[in-house]
Amino acid sequence: MKKLLLKSLAGVLFCTFIQVKPISENTAKYGSIAGGVVVGGLTGAGTYYYLTKTEQIDSKTSALLSVLAGGAAGGLTWWMLDSWLSSLTPRGKYKAAMKLVGYVEADSLVNRNFSSQEELVSHINARFGTSWPLALAREQSMSLAASLNSARSLSAQAYQEASGQIEYTAFCSDCKNLDDRIDQLAKKIEPRVNVIVNHKDYHFQVKLHEKHLEAERERAHQAQLNQAKLSHDSSERDKDRYIAGSNRRDDRNFKRDVLNNHAGPVTLTI
Repeated sequence: MKKLLLKSLAGVLFCTFIQVKPISENTAKYGSIAGGVVVGGLTGAGTYYYLTKTEQIDSKTSALLSVLAGGAAGGLTWWMLDSWLSSLTPRGKYKAAMKLVGYVEADSLVNRNFSSQEELVSHINARFGTSWPLALAREQSMSLAASLNSARSLSAQAYQEASGQIEYTAFCSDCKNLDDRIDQLAKKIEPRVNVIVNHKDYHFQVKLHEKHLEAERERAHQAQLNQAKLSHDSSERDKDRYIAGSNRRDDRNFKRDVLNNHAGPVTLTI
């Protein structure tokens, strides 16, 4: 039984931490269940062994606590493994791509229709409301474009892993439809980025933003230096107090030793 548990645990750990290739839904399902069972069983057994060995409580209470500990550890392990392994399946990658696409579609720089360039710039000024709104709008647009690229990569992986399998026929169609959505969103982002970078105030605002970031980095660096100096000064004060206290103790001990060594009547020889 012990060997079986160890072999199962080794298999789960291998699947969880070393498995980098795509896996099926069944592998993710059974792998997470096996991991939960193994970790829960080992935790419960270890808890019971510890409680009975120390003889802190009776055997019935030890068994109950062991079951609770094993159930909690097993449930948590199952949830963590299920989340991790599911993300390696074609459907898991598709869901991750869908979340990224949803994030892009929810952004006002994408989901709004602007009748003119001036309307787009007015929205940017109202949304970001700083001295460099165009610079922030371009950064946000680049973030949205990066999310779309990640979504496209995940969708392509999911499609490649699922293609040729009968049970994934409808799923492959979903991946193709998602690719179309990604392309449409990318087509909306590109011209809006062009409006931003070609605006007459864009480069000036970029310089202001860069100066602001540099000032922030300098302030953060100075704060770290000040904190390090305060810590050093505090350490030096603690060291001085320790040395002073040690010297006082040495003085007291010396005086006590002198008094003890010369205790009793003093005899004068004339």
